[in-house]
Amino acid sequence: MKTKNQKQIALVVLFILLLLGFSSVFASTTISTDISMGGSLVVGGNASITGNSTVTGNSTTTGNTTASGNIAIAGNSTIGDTSDDTVQINGSLVGNISHKATASITPTLKGSVTIAGGTSFGSLYIEGKYAYVGTTNGLFVVDIANPVAPVVISQSLLNSVASTTASMHKVGKYAYITKAGTFFTLDVSNPYSLANSSIPAVSIATSSKSISISGTYAYVAASTNGLKVVDISAPATPVLAATVGSPITDSSGSANGIYVIGKYAYVANTTNGLRVVDISNPISPSVVGTYSGGSLSADDVFTVGKYAYVIGGDGPLRVIDVSNPASPTLTATYTPTLSGVSPEQSLRNKIVVEGNYAYISYNTSTDARMEIIDITNPAAPTFVNSFSISGGGFETVVSGKYAYITDATAGQLKIVELAGLTVPTLSAGAVETTSIMVDGDAIVTNTLNVGTSLNVGNGGMHVQGVLASSGRKQSYTATTSATYTATFEDDVIAANATSAPITVNLPSASKKSGTVFTVIKTDVSANAVTIDPSGSETINGTSTIALANQYDYRTVTSDGTNWITIGQP
Repeated sequence: MKTKNQKQIALVVLFILLLLGFSSVFASTTISTDISMGGSLVVGGNASITGNSTVTGNSTTTGNTTASGNIAIAGNSTIGDTSDDTVQINGSLVGNISHKATASITPTLKGSVTIAGGTSFGSLYIEGKYAYVGTTNGLFVVDIANPVAPVVISQSLLNSVASTTASMHKVGKYAYITKAGTFFTLDVSNPYSLANSSIPAVSIATSSKSISISGTYAYVAASTNGLKVVDISAPATPVLAATVGSPITDSSGSANGIYVIGKYAYVANTTNGLRVVDISNPISPSVVGTYSGGSLSADDVFTVGKYAYVIGGDGPLRVIDVSNPASPTLTATYTPTLSGVSPEQSLRNKIVVEGNYAYISYNTSTDARMEIIDITNPAAPTFVNSFSISGGGFETVVSGKYAYITDATAGQLKIVELAGLTVPTLSAGAVETTSIMVDGDAIVTNTLNVGTSLNVGNGGMHVQGVLASSGRKQSYTATTSATYTATFEDDVIAANATSAPITVNLPSASKKSGTVFTVIKTDVSANAVTIDPSGSETINGTSTIALANQYDYRTVTSDGTNWITIGQP
């Protein structure tokens, strides 16, 4: 133990070094008082600071850092040289910080809950503090606010339709679900009370494997029947809008997985690889590119940026460059190691990509696990770690610092914690991260910049002041020279009647009140362009309106029952 005089001498020496502005280097240090550093601070071992720390230069610690006070760093701070090193700050952090976590992630089971019918899991979807789990007994909602003790809070029997709840996607207050060839729209605005019967549904005439939502359409990977497109612009009355069979499917393959991003849907075919589908016109999708890769058997696909990550029954993960949708090319292959079974015997595989990692669920006759793959460099995927499931892993979803896994053998939803950085209070000059989850409120005092899109949940968007935009609403113009049925994706329909009179059919006004369409005749011919409402609906009290002259147009809006003209020459 140091005497009082020894401590004073040490502090004097440290003070002299600080006054000289020297960079200071320590093998390992514990500091019980405040520290102010004029130069740089380098700690070769661990650092424990119970006071406050101010460093005007840079700070580097190769071990662990624990701080009970505040840390203010004018430069940058790098903590740890492996992922096993940690940073814990009980005060606040001001400055820029990076944590070198490159060696390993250690998944740890935090909690689990038994689900009725869980030996036949289907869908799994996570949003906020709720997990939506599908089994043969319908859809279950699980409160996951406390990951150590998740609780089942409600169940929907989904009109008592037999078979496993195959897939689900939630947008706003509706869950879109497929089960035994039926597509459901279930109101989940009150997750504690779900309907069991009289749920809006439409037949898609086949079993289904996966679902993805974009805009007012749901895209369903429908096994041997290929791709099904369902119009969900009016959730209470879903309508089958389109079907694409070959070449998405063929005599031996079926559509098993789907991921939609932008104007393309990426479909995994069980025997013939990846199909890229142009869905810019949702009611008339078309296959524009394929990747078969010899004997690629594709179970699931997840697309990020210019890469599609495809996993299949033959085992390997394939990274496919889809920057040219018409000509996808293989970038890399990663082959897993499964206990007691070759990858070719894999029964069902699922993949989700979050940040720099791909999380793959392998389910074979003798082995089931979640593997974590580092895809920081898509051309060289590398194994990070794995988490064993009791023998029937089915689905994995990653949200925040947790992986949610359905274990069919145990009949449970399992919550697995992934390694991360936890700071009770963070006031940082700059934070760069792949994903961020906020359990409470997020307050932005200046500007919030969103690079791709902003999705608002069922709580809606509340604006206390004026909502302004320096850009413009994205619009879609459909061009036609034949009879055309408008979709809710359309804004302007440019009709060319040079060859013959044509009709533009409007969707039902009751489906989406407030919808606005503009129909314009673009040609000089004497052929009319007729605007025709659905069924007995009217425009301004009349059954149709005809556009006779070039550039004649009508802008109409739905009042929920009929159409009203709000603009014309």
